[in-house]
Amino acid sequence: MESKIHQAAAQHPTAEIHVVMTEDELVKKIPQLNSARFFDELESTNDFAKSAFKLADLSFPFIIFTSTQTKGRGRAGKSWDSSDGSLTFSLGISSAECPIPPPLISVVFGLAIANTLNRRCDIPICKIKWPNDIYANGKKVSGVLIESVPANHRGIIIGCGINANNSFLISSSSNWVATSFADETGKEIDIKELMAEIVEAFFFRVNEYLTICQDFAMIPEPVLADYQAIDFLTDKRITLQIGKEIIVGSYVGIRVDGAIQLEVCNEIHAFHSGSIVKIES
Repeated sequence: MESKIHQAAAQHPTAEIHVVMTEDELVKKIPQLNSARFFDELESTNDFAKSAFKLADLSFPFIIFTSTQTKGRGRAGKSWDSSDGSLTFSLGISSAECPIPPPLISVVFGLAIANTLNRRCDIPICKIKWPNDIYANGKKVSGVLIESVPANHRGIIIGCGINANNSFLISSSSNWVATSFADETGKEIDIKELMAEIVEAFFFRVNEYLTICQDFAMIPEPVLADYQAIDFLTDKRITLQIGKEIIVGSYVGIRVDGAIQLEVCNEIHAFHSGSIVKIES
C-alpha cells in the first residue's frame, strides 16, 4: 500500500487565501496530513511532538504549531528565539513511509523553505546554507532542527523556525546576522498559509524523491541541481568545526550523500557533520 506521503499530487501546490486557518482546514488542505494541533504557547514544538508520539497521542504525519515558543532550540543545542510574528512549527513523519535519511530530509526541507519564500518575493532573495539554514540577503531568516523519535527511530520530527513578520531592524549592531522576511521585503505574510505552502512543497519534493530514486541515501539530480542554484556557500571560504577540530578550506559543494566538501591543501575532503563557524567571500 502506498504511504500518504507517496500519494502526493504530481503538480506543484498553489496557495489559497484564508482569513484564519484552523486545524481542520490545514489537514483538509494537505491530504498527506493525519492531524494538526495549534497552540498559543509551547516550550518547544519538537519536544511536544516527540512526547505526543511516544504517548500514541498522534499518528504520522502531523503538525504542531505554536504562536509563541519559549524554549526553542536549533542544532548543537543553540537556542532559537521565537519573537512575536515568527513562524514556529514541527512536522512529524514516519521513517517507514519516508525512508530518506535525516541528513537528506534536511536538504529537502531546506529547499522547501527557500523556494516557498522566494516565490513570495518580487526578486528571489533566499539561499540555503549547509546543512539547512536559510539566508535572505546574506542574513539568517530560518533554521531547521531534525530529531528522531527514540522509539526504534520510527519517527522523524522536523522543527522549523522562520523569522516571518518579526523585525530585527531595531538592532544597532552592524554585525547582526539575523533578519526576517518582513525586514527584507517590506511585506507581512500569513504565517499559517506560509506553513501550509512549505509542508506542501516538502511532500511534493519527497514524492518526487521516492519516485525517481533507486538509492534513497543519494540526492537525486533534480533536487541537487535546485540546491546548487541557491547554494549560499558557493565561492566561499569556510571554517568548519567538528568537536574540537577546526578545518579551513574552500567550499566545493555538497555530495550526493549530503556531505559538505572542502578543498584543503589542494585536496577535497568530505564531512558529514560539523558546524560552520566562519564564512569568507
